[in-house]
Amino acid sequence: MNKFQRIQLVRALGLNTEESVLVSNDKDWELHQGFLRSSSAFSVRTFKSEQLLGDEPHYPVISREELANKYFSLLNSGFKLIIAKCIDPADAQMAGGMLYEGSALHVEVALGPGTVRRVTREGRIDLTVKAIPGKPCSNHLIDEAVKEGWRGLRTLQAKIPELDLEGLLYEFSVYGGPVGWKHEKVIFWELVGSPVQESVMEGTLPH
Repeated sequence: MNKFQRIQLVRALGLNTEESVLVSNDKDWELHQGFLRSSSAFSVRTFKSEQLLGDEPHYPVISREELANKYFSLLNSGFKLIIAKCIDPADAQMAGGMLYEGSALHVEVALGPGTVRRVTREGRIDLTVKAIPGKPCSNHLIDEAVKEGWRGLRTLQAKIPELDLEGLLYEFSVYGGPVGWKHEKVIFWELVGSPVQESVMEGTLPH
């Protein structure tokens, strides 16, 4: 699964995520002009079809004009663009990961403004929580996110009973106000699994 498919998976589970389109070529750029004219600024993540070493450009906030100037060179460099309605990480209250392991959700977050990359790339962890089903967390913001995380895993297990959930990882943020397609404070960016898990989960995506 690629990044865009992982976003689609989150949405298929009924969880809040970004409103985004995938631009892989000039045809896609033209096809999504209605979406691209809908806002003055966007958030853009990129990826390549093959897992290659090197950084993937990421623009948490980019103006429509700047994106129009950059998109062709990004496509020409082999990147696919996930273009989302702008969600400014400066407004985040926390961001991090939520790992399912040993029947618990293990949460690691960086507090304050910023993206998940503070945890995944920079290794900053301000708070660690082990969440057990049915038991509230000491931090109310994490508790809100964990409740949604459990709900998504239950939905996934109902859709694919044979799937082993061990090791699945959510990337998420909590905002002070509503964001994403469901206009909620908790937003899930991706649900990541092993190659075997992702090959099974891919079958739940809309075609």
